[in-house]
Amino acid sequence: MNMIIGAHQVHSIEDAFLYLAECQLATVQTMAGKKSIPKAEYRRQVSIAQHFVDWVSDFKLSYNDRGFPRLEIVLDRYKHAVHDWKKASVEARRDRKSTRLNSSHL
Repeated sequence: MNMIIGAHQVHSIEDAFLYLAECQLATVQTMAGKKSIPKAEYRRQVSIAQHFVDWVSDFKLSYNDRGFPRLEIVLDRYKHAVHDWKKASVEARRDRKSTRLNSSHL
């Protein structure tokens, strides 16, 4: 997997669309890690991300190995389901935090 693409590396409409999809997934991931968030806003952000993921698939945009890791994971591992990806993301974060807390008590 390549490095994450930055806005300064966008050179086409396809790059821009993929970049914005990746940014939206990053927003969902960040919100999922917060202790307190407005549920309606969170659902809205997940819905927007899901539209992006669906459109990447529908338009058959080439996203693999182009610097969009979240997009690759959602499309390839989670069969396009943003909800499943963010749920797994939150659980993984919880597990890492729990492991850190447990190891600090040794």
